[in-house]
Amino acid sequence: MQLRAVGEFDSAKIRLLENVIVGELHKYRKFKVLARQDVENLLDADGFKQAIDCEAQSCLVNVAGALGTDLMVSGELGYMDKKTAVLSLQILHTGDNSYFIFDSGN
Repeated sequence: MQLRAVGEFDSAKIRLLENVIVGELHKYRKFKVLARQDVENLLDADGFKQAIDCEAQSCLVNVAGALGTDLMVSGELGYMDKKTAVLSLQILHTGDNSYFIFDSGN
């Protein structure tokens, strides 16, 4: 799970929201969910350090291959205006490179 800030969100808030999303995904009990730190540790141990901060779909497919996973979740968090934050999540199915996008304004 990797969430990228667009605008004025600090890294501590981004990490907190990543952890909330990972916690919610754990509730489904259909997936083995890895938080960003877990992914970073695995990739670093396997020599894939350069892929940790990738954002392109092709890069995420490579990371998924290195991890042996079928699905990857990434996203962005930003402000539409002073009162409206938007969270956009992408779920990438690495087998056929298809993805789903979820947007939520608050």
